[in-house]
Amino acid sequence: MPNRVLEILPGSDFSSPSSLQVRLLEAPRRGPYVTLSYCWGGDQVFKTTKARLPDYKCQIQLDVLAQTIRDALAVAHGVGVRYLWVDALCIVQDDNDDKMREVSNMHRIYRGALFTIAAAVAQTSSAGFLQPRTAYRGFKLKMEVADGLVVEVAAVPDRTIHERDMYPIHARGWTFQEGLLSTRLLAYGNRGMVYKCLESQHCDGGYEGPKTPESFIDEDAIDIIFKNLNPGSQTLDRDQHPHAWGEIVSAYTQRQLSFSDDKLLALTAIAEEYRRTKPVTTYLCGMWREDLVQQCLWSRDQSRSNGSQITRPATYRAPSWSWASVDGDLLAFRQVGGTGSPFECTFSCELLDVQTVLCNEASPFGPVKGGTIRVRGRMRRLIWLSPGNSRNTSAGRGWAYEDPEERWNGQAARPGDDRLHFNVDVPEEWPLKTKIALWCIEICTFVVQGNIMDLVQKQLFDERGSPIILEGRGLLLEPVDSEFAGSEAAFRRVGLVSFEGLPSGDSCYDRRPYWFDDGKFEWREIVIV
Repeated sequence: MPNRVLEILPGSDFSSPSSLQVRLLEAPRRGPYVTLSYCWGGDQVFKTTKARLPDYKCQIQLDVLAQTIRDALAVAHGVGVRYLWVDALCIVQDDNDDKMREVSNMHRIYRGALFTIAAAVAQTSSAGFLQPRTAYRGFKLKMEVADGLVVEVAAVPDRTIHERDMYPIHARGWTFQEGLLSTRLLAYGNRGMVYKCLESQHCDGGYEGPKTPESFIDEDAIDIIFKNLNPGSQTLDRDQHPHAWGEIVSAYTQRQLSFSDDKLLALTAIAEEYRRTKPVTTYLCGMWREDLVQQCLWSRDQSRSNGSQITRPATYRAPSWSWASVDGDLLAFRQVGGTGSPFECTFSCELLDVQTVLCNEASPFGPVKGGTIRVRGRMRRLIWLSPGNSRNTSAGRGWAYEDPEERWNGQAARPGDDRLHFNVDVPEEWPLKTKIALWCIEICTFVVQGNIMDLVQKQLFDERGSPIILEGRGLLLEPVDSEFAGSEAAFRRVGLVSFEGLPSGDSCYDRRPYWFDDGKFEWREIVIV
C-alpha cells in the first residue's frame, strides 16, 4: 500500500460525485486502490504542502481540487474503490525528503494498483476528462445492401491526422513510467474509453481480444491512446539488456518535462523495476554499469521530422557522457551491438572506473551532482569543420589533425575525409563554418559485408560484388578543466563520431584503410566528466 491515499467516502447523496467526502489518509489499511496518470500543466495550487497536510488529513473540499482530480474521484467511487492515489496530493510537495522517498516507491505504487486511470485527453489538471464527446458520436442509419435488403449500420466520424497529436499524456515525461508500470489501464480519449491489461484490450462498443488485421476497430481509440502506455512492463520483459534499456531511453527522451531537473527523477520507478527484472547492478546517471561503454553511444535522432534539436540545460544535471545531460529526441545505443543488431561489435574501449555524486544518498536512482568515467582506449586528434547551418544534420566534415587541409579540399563539394561522420550533440554551442580541434576515442568496431551491403546499396554493388567495410563508433571529446578529474586528463563529450574504411575486398574497389589505422593514434587513459 502507498504511505498516503485519498480516502473517498459517500456523502448525503450516495449516487452523486459532487457530494463525496475526501480526506488524505496516512498509513491506510491494505485494500484495493486506484492510481491517476495525468498532465499537471503547470503548478498545482491545491497540492499537499507541509502547511496544508493537517487540514487535508481531516477533509479536502472538492471545490479546491482541479477537475481532473474530481473526475478521477468519481471514477474510483463509481467502481466501488475507496482509495485513490494522486501524486500532487499524496506526496508532500515542499518536503524534499518525502518526495525522494515516495518517488523511489512509485514502481510499487503503480504496479500494486487495481488499475490506473489515464486522463489521456486532458491538457492540464483543470481540463477534466469526463466531458461529453459529441464531436465524435456515431449514429445509426439504414442502408440497402442488396435488392430489397435494408440493414441498420453505425456510422462513426473518420479520424484525421491531426487527432494523432491530441493526447497530451503522450508528451509528458512523468506519465511514461506511470503507463509502463501499471498492470491495468483505463484511458479516456477523444472518442471514448479504453481499457487495457496484460491479456486483452477493450473499448467503447464492445471490442474484445487482441487486434488482428481482419478486425475493424477505431485505431484512434486503441493505437493512439496507448501509443506509449504498455501495461505490466512488457518492454522490460520482452527485450534483453542493454537493448531493453535503449528502447526505454529512446522513448522517454521524446517526452517533455515541466521542470528540467526532473529528468532522472521521472525515470526512477522504471529504473527500480528494471534492476529487479534484469541482470544489472549499479545505476549511474541514467545508465547501468553493465555495458556502460556501449550505452555511451547515444546520439541525437537525425531521422525525426522536427529536426531533433538538442539543448543543454542551463544548470548541471548529469555528466556529459550520460544522455540525461541534454534535452531532445535521442537514439540510444541500440544501433550497434546487443540484441537486435545485425553487427557483431568488438569493443576496444575499456571501462576502468566510475564515480557519481548523488544529490541524496538515500535515492540511488535520483538526481546527481557530478559523475566521471575513467576509460582506456585508442585516441586520435582531429579537426572538425562545423557546418554553415546549425540545423544541418550532417554536422560538418573533418580530417585527422596531422593531415594538411589541402589533402581533403578537393575530395568533395565540402572538404573533409569521407571516412569520418559526425553527430554533434548540441550544434548551437559551436560557431558556424569554423575549424575546431577536438579529440575522439574509439569505442567499438564492426564489419559490414556481403548481404548487408547488398540490402543497403544493392544497385551500387550488384555488378561488382560486395566489399568488406570496417566501421567504428566513438565519442567526440573536448579537453576541459574539471575538479572531478584531479590531475588526470579530462574531457567532456560533445558528440558521436563514426569511422570507416575499406581494408579488403574485390580489387576493383578503391581500398582505403580504416580511419583509425591510417595515421597516428595513441592508447590513453582519460577521465570523461
